[in-house]
Order: sequence, then C-alpha cells, then structure tokens
Amino acid sequence: MARLLREFLKENLDRVAYLHLKDMRDKEFVELSQGVVDFPGVFKAIEGRNVEWAVVEQDRTKKTPKESMQISIEYLKEKLGL
Repeated sequence: MARLLREFLKENLDRVAYLHLKDMRDKEFVELSQGVVDFPGVFKAIEGRNVEWAVVEQDRTKKTPKESMQISIEYLKEKLGL
C-alpha cells in the first residue's frame, strides 16, 4: 500500500495542492503513526513541492477526540518536524 501511495503521488504531484491525512490499521481508523500509512515517505515524495496545507481528519477511534488529536499532533511535530 505504501509503495502504491508513493507512486501515485509521484505521478500526480502537479495536481496535489493539499494533503488529507488519515491512518488505518485492520480496517479501523487510528491516530497518525499508529497504522499502515508511511507518512515520512509521503512527505518525502512531496518535498520541494508547492503543497499549500495538510488536514488531519480523525475519524472515530477507541480514544477520545482530544487524545487522538494529541497523538497525531505530537507525531507530526516530533517525528516529522512539522
């Protein structure tokens, strides 16, 4: 899946103006970094491109909305430097 996403981004980078970030594991939505999406790979694929903004959409998880967003925010800041 990660390879397909990277290939899609490379082929369509000229059409990407923003990112809609979600993560998933075992058919359930999870916080960023808790699932299967290779976010470092995604951000590497768009490096140097004019992507205006990214949105984190947190669907229902087993955690409270506040807990879920805190995990995702910490991941984006600490691991990806955003």
